[in-house]
Amino acid sequence: MSDGGGHSRESIFHSQGCALVEEWLRREFPNSHVQREEYTNELGERRADVLLTGPAGDRVAFEIQYSPITPDAWRNRHESYRRQHIADVWLFGHTGKQLQAPPRRHCVRQSHARSRC
Repeated sequence: MSDGGGHSRESIFHSQGCALVEEWLRREFPNSHVQREEYTNELGERRADVLLTGPAGDRVAFEIQYSPITPDAWRNRHESYRRQHIADVWLFGHTGKQLQAPPRRHCVRQSHARSRC
């Protein structure tokens, strides 16, 4: 289903990931409110991919992240949730740079000695 209906594979994966997390949360926490694409306050400061609100009002935002995100952008989002007293859980997608192994360093082999990397 790559690029089906004008959507990238990542956006399809993101939508499927959100649906799976939503379904799992509803099953595991039947007394809680689970909502996809939920704004965290009246100002629209953050919109969680899936927001779990417990019976006592405690909230956990689930973010399914397929698009690239810089450490600073992640930190800003995380701090926004923290300021609102919302725990945030980040699930990084199975495609993209976050899953690439770091480049291998070249090893230098010294005569009659072990390789040093």
